[in-house]
Amino acid sequence: MMSLIKAEKVRGKDNNFWIRVTYKKNPYIFNALTTIQGALYDYKRNVWAVPYYKREEFEKKLGGFIIDWVDEPTPFNGGIPETEFSKYPVVPGYSVTYGKDGKIIDWTGFKVPPYADYQVRGFNAIVERDFLILADDMGLGNN
Repeated sequence: MMSLIKAEKVRGKDNNFWIRVTYKKNPYIFNALTTIQGALYDYKRNVWAVPYYKREEFEKKLGGFIIDWVDEPTPFNGGIPETEFSKYPVVPGYSVTYGKDGKIIDWTGFKVPPYADYQVRGFNAIVERDFLILADDMGLGNN
């Protein structure tokens, strides 16, 4: 099972930059982190601190896991901006029409009408890629 690692660049009390690392209990991640020289573990808070200058080594040793850089607007963990995909369906027989306000007013091909362009972009992402994890937050009422 794939584990998610949350990583964040923070300034320590020593005024140096560190990577704050949190994850659900996983012995493989724990053991990999112990091999990074200078990495510190806080047993009380279950948090690692890795010197930021060791970022490349950190990412290489934990490359088999998904690393979510929570403090970076464009993470280096394989994320693809939704704007890379058309807001119009790319599959023949599917279409949408947008009103002046940008909302979908007509559609064909979909079993359920798409609510907004981000759903059409997600649909396109799935059909255009051989391998993809679509990690949307469902049910938030985005509009």
